[in-house]
Amino acid sequence: MATFTDRASIALFQFNVRLTEFSTRLDASPVDATRLPKKALADLRDAVGRAGDAAAAIGRSFVLIDQTALDIVDMQVRLQGETARLASALRDLGEAVEKQHFIRVTFEDALVALDEAAELVAAAVFPSAVQGLRDVNVKLWDFEKIQWKRYTDLLTTVVQSRKITSAQQLAIQRLADDVAAAFADVNTLLNELAESRASDAAALRKRLQQAPEKLMRELAKAEARMRPEFGMFAPIIKASGKIADEVARLLRKLVIPIYPTHAKLADCAECIDAALYDSLSGVQMFALLNILARMQATTAAGKPLVAGRHVRVVEVFPDRIYFEADHSLIVDMGRDAAFKSAPASLHKFRDGSFKQSVFSRGNLQVCFAAREPGRVIVDADIDLYRGTVRHLFGEVLVNHLTGNTTSQFSVREILESQQVAAIGGFNLLAV
Repeated sequence: MATFTDRASIALFQFNVRLTEFSTRLDASPVDATRLPKKALADLRDAVGRAGDAAAAIGRSFVLIDQTALDIVDMQVRLQGETARLASALRDLGEAVEKQHFIRVTFEDALVALDEAAELVAAAVFPSAVQGLRDVNVKLWDFEKIQWKRYTDLLTTVVQSRKITSAQQLAIQRLADDVAAAFADVNTLLNELAESRASDAAALRKRLQQAPEKLMRELAKAEARMRPEFGMFAPIIKASGKIADEVARLLRKLVIPIYPTHAKLADCAECIDAALYDSLSGVQMFALLNILARMQATTAAGKPLVAGRHVRVVEVFPDRIYFEADHSLIVDMGRDAAFKSAPASLHKFRDGSFKQSVFSRGNLQVCFAAREPGRVIVDADIDLYRGTVRHLFGEVLVNHLTGNTTSQFSVREILESQQVAAIGGFNLLAV
């Protein structure tokens, strides 16, 4: 948990630094009726202010989480309101930028840096790419925060009023503790899925089958042992049983990425240091593997995009990667009719840009800038929404901050439909 909160706090700190830098630039920019209208600047300041307030609220929640030892899945449910507020402010900021060409030109560098920082906040707060995880988390709250409190309140009342004997109290406590332990096992599994990256499909499949089976077994046992004198507890056991049914159903709907270890990346292992690869969250790793798969399956001027280009990944986001490569990559794309020039605005590297034009969706886009002689730095992503111009703080980021991390699943589905092989045996586990 400490590692999780540390990463999230660092990402939030970096976001606040970028937000302050952009706000300072805004405050220093005089109104220009043509280029920087008063209304446009006011809209930007309003969105920045709301983003700052939301980030501060997230920061306060992390302090509370550390003080109360709230676990990861509880924290993610607890933060839903704060992250949704941040997503709303950033979406409005992006829309305000879209309305004015000179806003984009004037603040482009600061906006791109802020967008990067926002994506890393999203990846830190919601690091898992497991599909359906939040639904199970929310349902678990119905037991942990409602039914368990209901049970403890009732137990306190009946003990104080001496409605049950000490022996009966011990018996009902044992029943309740067994039920709580079964729910706790599911919670432990969810915490691991929320923070770690699964690599052993067989072991995980077994746990995903055993956890709901144990949960249902303990609830059935508790219901069967309900004596007449425990009648006041029966509604709680019954309500908990319904929650257990729903938790078991939702666990069976999870779709879990199974990531290869660095050693299994084969030729692509040379593209990224093992330490960087192992430090990535699930959503970052999913994006990396999708983009590398697309690149590995693509040629330019008859030459592979990866092999022989000395590709070195330097940074990974939930929707794109930055890497260095030989300048021949750009030369060959320029010579290949499958790649067309594209706008590079609102990207970090803006010497030029090429976009693959072979498919209706799922094309590779690269924006680049020169580095030392013979090398380039590249921002690479895969289109999902078919837009030619990048939208800052766009749909993927907003969805991610509100707990919907399905974009890379959609990319993987597109790649599979185009027979693009996954890297290193990457696959999706569905129970």
